[in-house]
Amino acid sequence: NVKFYTSTDNGSYIPFHWHRAVEIIYIQEGELDVIVESSSHTLHPGDCILINANIIHSTKCTVPNKAIVLQIPLDFMEKYIPNLGQLIFLWDYRTEDPVKKTKLMMLKTTLEQLQVINDIQPDGYLLRFNSLIFELMFQLYHNFSVQVFPQDINHKKKEMDRLDPVLN
Repeated sequence: NVKFYTSTDNGSYIPFHWHRAVEIIYIQEGELDVIVESSSHTLHPGDCILINANIIHSTKCTVPNKAIVLQIPLDFMEKYIPNLGQLIFLWDYRTEDPVKKTKLMMLKTTLEQLQVINDIQPDGYLLRFNSLIFELMFQLYHNFSVQVFPQDINHKKKEMDRLDPVLN
């Protein structure tokens, strides 16, 4: 149920929405404006942003772009990441910290490998694709996960319980 594709966008607006999936957008060419909750970002080539599941966001493309887009459903991640409901994933896509930059570069390389294997699709490509998804999930868990406090989790759960009828 993982959604992966290379997006070529000549101009679009996707209004505020959310997913029950972690979403990663990696800009390869052009620009993309992304609003995550109340924070606005203009992404340029090489920028890679993560949007946690159930977070309201929108995108606007006013300059044509090419991007890798990956959505990993929470239902899938919960099978392999312990206490996923108590974690969020964070990174600063413009960090200057050399260690954090290296970790982010490793993640981008994994996304590029996913793109290549998805585009070429040689015999057995699904094995390689799946192994790269697991590699990326390990990187998310090991390098970018942050534990949230229980009261924050309970508040978020109440919000999602109220939104469930709309989602369904």
